[in-house]
Amino acid sequence: MTTLPEILKTKISTSGPINIEDYMSTCLYHEEHGYYMTQTPFGREGDFTTAPEISQIYGEMIGAWVADTWIKMGKPQAWQLLEAGPGRGTLMKDMLRTLKHALPECYESATITLLEISPMLKILQRDMLIDHHIRWVNTIDEADFSLPTIFIANELLDAFPVRQFIKNDTGTYNERLITTNEEGFTFTTSNEVKTDISYDTDIVETSEAMESFLCKLKDKLTNGAALFIDYGDHGTGDSLQALQSHKEINVLENPGKSDITAHVNFDNVRRVLGMERTSQMEPMAQFLSSIGLPLRAAALLEKATDAQKVEIESAAYRLMHPEQMGELFKVIAYRTDENIDLAGLYFENKQESHAA
Repeated sequence: MTTLPEILKTKISTSGPINIEDYMSTCLYHEEHGYYMTQTPFGREGDFTTAPEISQIYGEMIGAWVADTWIKMGKPQAWQLLEAGPGRGTLMKDMLRTLKHALPECYESATITLLEISPMLKILQRDMLIDHHIRWVNTIDEADFSLPTIFIANELLDAFPVRQFIKNDTGTYNERLITTNEEGFTFTTSNEVKTDISYDTDIVETSEAMESFLCKLKDKLTNGAALFIDYGDHGTGDSLQALQSHKEINVLENPGKSDITAHVNFDNVRRVLGMERTSQMEPMAQFLSSIGLPLRAAALLEKATDAQKVEIESAAYRLMHPEQMGELFKVIAYRTDENIDLAGLYFENKQESHAA
């Protein structure tokens, strides 16, 4: 059977060096050999741990945010909760448990949709969410946006392929490409000069795939809100990384066997979705604090055993401490109705934060 490295080498030998977007797309999403199509990346036995896998408190707080948003949308009697890139289904499970317990009418009126392309992850999600009626879609076009919709994306945007451009001596940019050598794969640069880059940094990353997805979401989501939680910041630079067994490795090693991601440029997210309807980027710790995670953790600690206390305190530390996920991960939201105040978030036309 042809391996993924062989597929990449054949492509390069036939057509010449490929850009990073092409490399990432093949490594992550190739139908037979792509990382997300063949691997189970989450948890201790996988390659990385997402916030929902750390503690159910995280999913409960996002569930509470969804419930508050549903109320502010006027309690629609038929609505859709759509999660894109739902992993093993852990976040959705914790959100639905919260909705079912705290606001049964919200849970019972919801159509639950998961946007997932990985056959392996769909199996895990079915097992995780066996007590709920779930609809799966492979693309955003298959989702039913005729219903008021709350869209959740936790660590989705970082998985969209990127391109990189390197500043040359003349102040213009050449695209960073990937070719082969005797040892395997190596970086090179294109001879073609790119002059339409507005940033002034040594390396610029762009993601046409991410921007295309966001444009489509904006067109389709006409009644509702979207919440994005991911690692990233304002600017650009070389943020490309690969993780295998919770350790960072060379991006060009083991194609198809490691998770390749890049930090999200949230300025681009806001630009594509529209500044007037998109919240300002804020650290995840600030968002979680605004919607009540410390209070929830304190309430759980009062009834917890000694062992449970250690687990709760450890989870709160990992989620909120600046040296852990609290500062690295950011939160941004989009709303179709400018009069709806989304909990814990700041908007340009209204600077105060709104707690749930």
